[in-house]
Amino acid sequence: MDYELLYQRALEEITFRQEFLNQIDLKEYKRYITKIIYKHKSKKDKRLMWCKPVFSFNIFKPVHSKIIVFVDAFDPQIHVNFADFYCSLIFHEGFHAFENYYNHHNANYIPPISAPHYDLFFDLRELRAYENQSKHLTAENINGGLFCHCLGDVIV
Repeated sequence: MDYELLYQRALEEITFRQEFLNQIDLKEYKRYITKIIYKHKSKKDKRLMWCKPVFSFNIFKPVHSKIIVFVDAFDPQIHVNFADFYCSLIFHEGFHAFENYYNHHNANYIPPISAPHYDLFFDLRELRAYENQSKHLTAENINGGLFCHCLGDVIV
């Protein structure tokens, strides 16, 4: 399958984006991700993708996640090519799904925004995901400026 060609089509055709996401091979992350959903949203929210745990009342059962991909993830200045997009989708958001699966006791826990360690909670999750993403970087799959910019946002 020519994922680069499909990615280029998804950049141009909003109506094709969900079909494109449905065709992506999740490889070893398939066991952690239930589905990938495209959501067209306003440009005010700058999230590109979001890994959302699927809530479960059974705390002894691993928690699966769905990944929501927003419109800005299809900005060619952010994800230059399919390999770059895939790196963010699988090795960053997929890693969050992996953590949710194995740390299921904490997957549904989000501290209140007023909690004193709210930012630290999210920064640590992001740093672990960026670390995993960095292990998979090649010349083809990363827009270095975006990666460094995002990592800088977490550290600063």
